[in-house]
Amino acid sequence: MKCERIVHHEVAAPTDVAGDNRSKESCPIKLGVDIHRESYVAVAQHGQEHPKPPRKFLPTEFVPWVERLIAAGHEVAVVYESCGFGFDLQRQLQSLGAACYVISPQKLDENMSRVKTDGRDARTLCVRLSRYLAGNRHELAVIRIPSEEEDRRRH
Repeated sequence: MKCERIVHHEVAAPTDVAGDNRSKESCPIKLGVDIHRESYVAVAQHGQEHPKPPRKFLPTEFVPWVERLIAAGHEVAVVYESCGFGFDLQRQLQSLGAACYVISPQKLDENMSRVKTDGRDARTLCVRLSRYLAGNRHELAVIRIPSEEEDRRRH
């Protein structure tokens, strides 16, 4: 299945202007995101292609970017590790129509390289999400998202 590529650069020429003759059908986009207070690092995988290089976002830029992907007709699935920021990101993404999976924190250095980078973590999350969506339910330890009322009581 051929699908339209999403170019990360806002000023890139549309695919029809650039002479791209591939089918314009939408492809699922899987996003692995390593989130921190100051920035998010995301790795995208379009369909079954290789994951793209990591891209850094300010927290205020990420949700609008996902919204543009969805508005362009793409199915979007996102995964990130649970952290102390609550579940607002998951709720925002789900309200846009993205499938969003929050997983329990885990060791993501599968090769035991002892090198920790946000880009590597985001890529590992993206690849695991791809396997999870392909049917391997053991790839992600998805957690239950509490209701907003449960969240308020907890705080």
